[in-house]
Amino acid sequence: MSQDWRIDPVHSTILKDLLVDFDNGKELKILDLGSGRTSLSFLTNLFKNSIINAIIYPGDERKKTGIINNVKANNYVLEEIDINNCVQKSEFDIVLAHLFLGEAKKFSKEPFSKTLDSLFKIRTKYLAIVEIANDPSVDYALLSEYMNKDCKIIKNTKEEEYIGFLIQKNLL
Repeated sequence: MSQDWRIDPVHSTILKDLLVDFDNGKELKILDLGSGRTSLSFLTNLFKNSIINAIIYPGDERKKTGIINNVKANNYVLEEIDINNCVQKSEFDIVLAHLFLGEAKKFSKEPFSKTLDSLFKIRTKYLAIVEIANDPSVDYALLSEYMNKDCKIIKNTKEEEYIGFLIQKNLL
């Protein structure tokens, strides 16, 4: 068990940059897509009045164990769902995809475009994406096309090797 684990300040900074303007006292519907101990710790601490839906890929014991051992908050629900196979019935105020796209390539046999289709079909007004800037598994040209179609990039930020985008979707 990792009792000494703490969220990396670089990740904390980039997530704060993207999500600081949301009313964290309000009860929001938040989806942590590809959840992990870092993103879920950040979200549960920032949005204490919200229940966070934390989604991990089925069978990802590394993430599941990391969350169970390190996220001490109780304002989240952890589920194992493949984004490419789930039907979105819920609407969310915010969806966070923290290092999700690069990780999706490790687990999904689907093409990157199908993962992007699934991500951008999630019914939400705001989508926050954080990735490693030079991750070869992320097709940034294709991601840019998706971000500029029926969406508006509200913020972009860079911290060390990470980049982040806050996107407002016009789909609800």
